[in-house]
Amino acid sequence: MSAPGALHPGLVLLADPALVDPHFEEAAVLLCAHDDQQGSLGLILNRPLDLPVGQLLPQAGELATARHGLSWGGPVAIEKLHALHGGATGMAECFSVCPGVEFGGVLEELTRVHAAHLPVRFFLGYTGWDSGQLDGELASGTWRLHPGGAQAAFDPEPDTLWGRLVGSLEPSLRWLQHRPQDPGCN
Repeated sequence: MSAPGALHPGLVLLADPALVDPHFEEAAVLLCAHDDQQGSLGLILNRPLDLPVGQLLPQAGELATARHGLSWGGPVAIEKLHALHGGATGMAECFSVCPGVEFGGVLEELTRVHAAHLPVRFFLGYTGWDSGQLDGELASGTWRLHPGGAQAAFDPEPDTLWGRLVGSLEPSLRWLQHRPQDPGCN
């Protein structure tokens, strides 16, 4: 359960281990925007796709080699591409999520961010909640809150992010970070 006002951009919402919704099972969602009247928007950080950015954006140039390539951001508007980056604030079509994390931007500026060796991640779709919906899910225990920030947003191993963050919050669940992604390979 969260205290009123506990939600703010930059937090990572960690799906409760008991959550079996296929969209959000073991999801680590960066909360990118939250407003009591407008609702909330997030990106799932730990669902990399086996699809190169260059296939969707042939004009991406060097961005096609961005370290994490492309991830599935969530089930809403899956035809839309979104970016997280560690570039300067105030770029066109961009807003600040938290220190060191920006959402959006235009391709030319994102290319400059990447060329400056700053992180850039792309996502298809996003997660969204209507006003009050996320608060209700927190109250029911669907999500656990992690401080997140830039370190989580640009984690070098997104596949194991959920297990590591859940384990950091609850020592009794640390074992989750060591289990294989495919139990058949155990």
